[in-house]
Amino acid sequence: MPSVQGVELWYAIQTYYAQEAKVGHFLKAHNLCFFIPMLCSYVSDANGNPVKKPVPAVHNIIFLKKTLSKEELKCILAECPFAVRVYTYPSDCKWVEISDSDILELRFICDSAFADIRFVSAQETEMKVGHMVKVVHGPLKGIHGRLIRKNKKYYVVKNFAGLGVIACVSRWCCERMEEGEE
Repeated sequence: MPSVQGVELWYAIQTYYAQEAKVGHFLKAHNLCFFIPMLCSYVSDANGNPVKKPVPAVHNIIFLKKTLSKEELKCILAECPFAVRVYTYPSDCKWVEISDSDILELRFICDSAFADIRFVSAQETEMKVGHMVKVVHGPLKGIHGRLIRKNKKYYVVKNFAGLGVIACVSRWCCERMEEGEE
């Protein structure tokens, strides 16, 4: 189903009790496209040796691509054996729609090559004051966000449906964006 003005959209789905992998299997069984933000973490194997393993960057969140009508997706999600909830806007209870370009940036930020990535609540990132920037050099080139300074380091801040992502970046790699510029 084509989205508004040809832009592909995604929904943020909340799961409960760290069930994102099980909900992912359910969505896959229904041929739905989804994305679980993952980061690599080191865990100990049976011998106590550190092993790199992908783990959810944020527990309880899955991004679901809008490939069917909202009514069809509601029916499918109602069949899910695990509790799920679609993120909505508090003012009008409409489902939060996330652009494909924002999801692409989130996938890029979740790349295991970036060591200083943190996931926090969107409320925490909204408290930070900073200018809108576009990263024009370096490994995060092309990312848009707000540039903030914390503990003598600079970070690009992105918000996705209640989820905030903070990525360390050199301020010299950023270009300030004007109001309304994308």
